[in-house]
Amino acid sequence: MLHIRLRLGRRKERDGKMQLQLLAICVCTTLFFFGGCVNSKQTDNPDLNSVMDEYLSTGLLPLCPDSPNCVCSEDLEQKSHVAPLTFTGETQKAWQILQDLVAEMGGEIQVVDDSFLHATFRSRVFGFIDDLNCRLDEDNKRIYMRSASRVGYSDFGVNRKRVESVKEHFGESMKKNL
Repeated sequence: MLHIRLRLGRRKERDGKMQLQLLAICVCTTLFFFGGCVNSKQTDNPDLNSVMDEYLSTGLLPLCPDSPNCVCSEDLEQKSHVAPLTFTGETQKAWQILQDLVAEMGGEIQVVDDSFLHATFRSRVFGFIDDLNCRLDEDNKRIYMRSASRVGYSDFGVNRKRVESVKEHFGESMKKNL
């Protein structure tokens, strides 16, 4: 009987060690997948300067990099393309509705003027920062959007979901305000 208890005790101990090893592997893999940047400084946004430079020089939002952590309505490449917001009615009302939606969704608006918006979103688990940039095209009644992760390779579709959520809520809000 004592021999059986010792064997069961060792098995539980071994299973516990295996679970800890598996957990450690999962954590390391996650950190590697997200760029291993838990300690990297994310509060500064070097990308905002390049986005602003691109916007000011071309009037367009920058295209997405090859990594799958970015979507942009001005990027016609299939994997990163999302349709822009379209609207009818007052342009400034649509622009204000977008700003209100971004804030309601947890975005912190960093820069906004008559035709450009830059907001940041912070992930709940690791605190990673994503950037949302929007450009208002008054003549065509469209709002182009770019949402991108600052770090890592993949975002598990978070930026695409964010933009799709903005589009859905924007459409509902515009209908209410017609």
